[in-house]
Amino acid sequence: MPMGIKMELESAKLTPESKWWSDFHNGCAAALRISPSSKSVQSSWIQFVKPTELNPEHAGFLFGLGLNGHLKTVDTWDTYSYLSPKHEQTSIAVLLGLAASNVGASSDYVTRLIAVHTPALLPVRTVDINVPLLVQAAGLTALGMVYLGTGNRKMADDMLAEIARDDIMLPSQAENREAYTVSAGFAFGMIMVGGAGSTTSPADARWLARLKLLIHGPRSDSERAELSRNFDLNITAPGASMALAMLYLKSNRADVADIVSIPTTRDALNSVSPNLLLLRTIAKCLIMWDSIKPSLEWVNAQYAAMKQMSTSVPSSEDGTTTNLVDVATYNIIAGACFAMALKYAGTASMEAWPVVINYYDILVRNAYAAGTPHE
Repeated sequence: MPMGIKMELESAKLTPESKWWSDFHNGCAAALRISPSSKSVQSSWIQFVKPTELNPEHAGFLFGLGLNGHLKTVDTWDTYSYLSPKHEQTSIAVLLGLAASNVGASSDYVTRLIAVHTPALLPVRTVDINVPLLVQAAGLTALGMVYLGTGNRKMADDMLAEIARDDIMLPSQAENREAYTVSAGFAFGMIMVGGAGSTTSPADARWLARLKLLIHGPRSDSERAELSRNFDLNITAPGASMALAMLYLKSNRADVADIVSIPTTRDALNSVSPNLLLLRTIAKCLIMWDSIKPSLEWVNAQYAAMKQMSTSVPSSEDGTTTNLVDVATYNIIAGACFAMALKYAGTASMEAWPVVINYYDILVRNAYAAGTPHE
């Protein structure tokens, strides 16, 4: 354990709900031990191992089977037997598992299953489908996977609209609404991944204007009229930033990357949440893919604007961080390192590795310095 601290969990104080997702991942790990090439995993076998009462662990097992492609030939009746009880973890697992087994296939069958759990795909959007918002979010992600890279603009338009879905903006929908809007953003991005070119068509210009509005908020009365009265920039910006990044992935479009640029003044910085700076940095780097370099100088350049606002620059000798500029700086560094890790993933790059480790050591050291030591 870090700092030699041993923490014991008191099982008597744990509620069953607190173990749901850990059980889910245990089940998923068990399923991933089954080879994707195994011929013995058939729909009948999956139904045979189904427990009497659905539980999170078996839900994770189903998801793992989906990741290995074993849900591709599952029978329709068996699928509905898992979805009809409306067990939350099982519904999420089946939707994502079926999508993972049918990536990019534009499957009508899987699309119909997703539609039953997603108001965006229903003829009348106001119908109460009595499905938890987290399951709806999983449905959006599943749709993105099923239509991965297909460039289906009808589906992409639907997902873009969901980022600022009116009823999601209501305070009464506070729980899981961030997950929903981010899922909509990723779904849009997966459908149109890398679909925008070096020039902007009229259709792309419309998307670009919409994403810019969702990232920065309205700047005029006409823009305000496009949005819900309960519009919340902190809810829409993360999903819109990822949607923009995936749409223009590796395009090296500097004009598009400027939409998710880092603020250069204190006033502008005050209007942006630090966690959004991390996402903006990642998005900008994904767009300007070729500009990512495995060097300290490149990472330093990403937070150059912060250096001009504060003399407190991260170094191995720094202590605690308390002001806004410092917090912003660390989020930008994290975003830049994450983008570098994505570009050099699986390469065992001896140039990128020491850069990431250098900043990791600095951030961890400062995190411990800011904490209160245990007696």
